[in-house]
Amino acid sequence: MNVLLENIQASSAEGRLENLRKLRSLVTQSDLEISQDDQYFQVLLPLLDENSQNDELTRRITWQIIYNSCVNRGDFTNFAIQKLAPKVILEKLSKEVQKTQNVICALISLKIEPFATADNNMDTFKAINNLREDCDFALIAILAMLKFEQVLDKIDDNLDSNELCEIYELCQDALESDKLSEKTLLFLVKSLKKKNAGLLNTYFKDLVCPIETSKLLFIVCKASSDEKYQKILQNDKSLLIETIFLLKMMHDTEKSNGSLHKKDSEIIEDSPITGFKCNLVRLIGNLTYRNKANQDEVRECDGIEIWGCSISV
Repeated sequence: MNVLLENIQASSAEGRLENLRKLRSLVTQSDLEISQDDQYFQVLLPLLDENSQNDELTRRITWQIIYNSCVNRGDFTNFAIQKLAPKVILEKLSKEVQKTQNVICALISLKIEPFATADNNMDTFKAINNLREDCDFALIAILAMLKFEQVLDKIDDNLDSNELCEIYELCQDALESDKLSEKTLLFLVKSLKKKNAGLLNTYFKDLVCPIETSKLLFIVCKASSDEKYQKILQNDKSLLIETIFLLKMMHDTEKSNGSLHKKDSEIIEDSPITGFKCNLVRLIGNLTYRNKANQDEVRECDGIEIWGCSISV
């Protein structure tokens, strides 16, 4: 390996590419020990510089070498991330073409913690999220970042409505493929409760995005029907109480404007309002399923009549 590194450093552009390809293949060998010394990065780091005479192919193969060197080598991965520095990796990511960006995202996904816990973690999150549709490893990296509270705590305040909806859709896909983490689910519940509080407060109704709220409610409702997540959600009493009061508020609004007494033929089944109300009813049903304490809570909140009336409608 050291011979190849020396040849890379000493060879011309054409010979360097050939030696880089040989090194890329060599580091995939599982029995190869890669020492954590400075020679490795003294040779390879200059080849990542896009401002020098290094072409895109040289840079991409160099990133592939670093990635292959890290796979199944935890200690070397830590060493490599420390040498490269998350901030520098993020800067390189923004300047490369799609194929190279995918390799960099693959490297990031191997050791996501330094990126997720850094002060600029939302810059990293946004940069990777923008690549998600074109880079497979960007999707893996985003899903991994969504498991960290340091990222989840900042999402609502740092993403716009379109970006939030994209993340919610990503969470829905993760839920449907049984890959949604408990931390991510609790983040979704927290966000939904924040939206619910806004709806229940007259002064903040206009500040609540109906699309975001509907997506969140749908995901949490779907999770509440899954045995894996049901107990977690049933233990959240405030979620149940807020859902009951939100349903009561909708019921009172419909009662006051006369829509509660519409004939079946006059009800628009695919109306967003009807869908939202149906999901509230489903969520209450799932939160009280085989849970006497929650069933009693519904009775104490005078929710039985409203819930029953909503089901009949």
